[in-house]
Amino acid sequence: MIHNTIQDHEKIKKLEQIHMTRVSHTDSALSFHLMPPSGWLNDPNGLCQLHGTYHIFFQYSPYSAIGEGDKYWGHYETNDFINYTYTGIFLSPDCDLDKDGVYSGSAFVEDDTMYLYYTGNTMEDGDFDFTYEGRGSNTTLVTSKDGITASAKKCLLTSADYPHTLSCHVRDPKVFKENGKYYMVLGARTRKDVGCVLLYEAEDKEHFRFKQYITSEKPFGYMWECPDLFEIDGQQRNISIRMFTSQDITAFSEIWKITPYLLSQNGIWALTFTHRRVLSMNQAEES
Repeated sequence: MIHNTIQDHEKIKKLEQIHMTRVSHTDSALSFHLMPPSGWLNDPNGLCQLHGTYHIFFQYSPYSAIGEGDKYWGHYETNDFINYTYTGIFLSPDCDLDKDGVYSGSAFVEDDTMYLYYTGNTMEDGDFDFTYEGRGSNTTLVTSKDGITASAKKCLLTSADYPHTLSCHVRDPKVFKENGKYYMVLGARTRKDVGCVLLYEAEDKEHFRFKQYITSEKPFGYMWECPDLFEIDGQQRNISIRMFTSQDITAFSEIWKITPYLLSQNGIWALTFTHRRVLSMNQAEES
C-alpha cells in the first residue's frame, strides 16, 4: 500500500512512543541488543560506517509483532556499540517501486556517501500465487549522507531484467567492489524450486548486467536469501546464504526455520553461532 509519508511517519512515531514507554517499565527492555520501538524487527540491513558513525538499518513492521502488514526500514546509529540512537523510519513503501514492502538489502560506502540497495516488493491485483506470477521484485537504490535523509528512489532492475528461468522471488541485493568493477549478488528461487544466487557486474554503481548463476552442484533448498560473496585469505571465493529450510504452521503465523550456510569449493557448511564466535560448521548434504 502506498502511504502518505508524512502522515504515516507521524502515526508510527506516536505508536513507537507508546510502546517504548510501556516497555521501559518492564523487564522486556533490552540493554545491548537492538529491538524495534514497536512491532516486528527482521533482517539487519545496510550495516556500514561513515565518518566514525556505524549505521544499522533493519526491516521493520511497526504495526504488527508477527511481521504482518507493510515493511519499512528503521535506523539505529552508534559510535561504540554500547549506546544506540534510534533515528526513526528511513524507508517507507511510498511509491510504485515498493508499494507492498521495503525488503532487505545492503549498503556500499564510497565518496562520503551511503549507497543503499534494497528490493521493492509489489503485488498485482488479481488471483495470483505470488510465487510464479503476480509479484514484482524491483532492485532499488537510494543514497544518504547521514542515514536519516534519503535521496529519491531509483529503480535499477525489475523482474523483466532477471533470467526467465526464475520465479518471482528475487531479492536482497548485496553490492561490493573488486578490481575497479562493482558487483551485486541477489538471492533467488527458480521456477523449478531450486535456490541460487545471481551475480551482476557494473562499471558504475547503477548499470548492472547479469553475469552468472552461483549454485550448488546438486539442488540445495528451494530459495536462497540474503547472499554475500567474499574471499577468505585471498584465495578462495565463498558465498554466504540464508536459506528457508522448513515451515511450521502455528495458530498465529507461519514460522520459518532459517539456517545460515557457507558455500565454498569444499562443499556446503551449516553454521551455528554464539554471541561471539562460530560455534560449529557442519557439512550439509546436497539432495
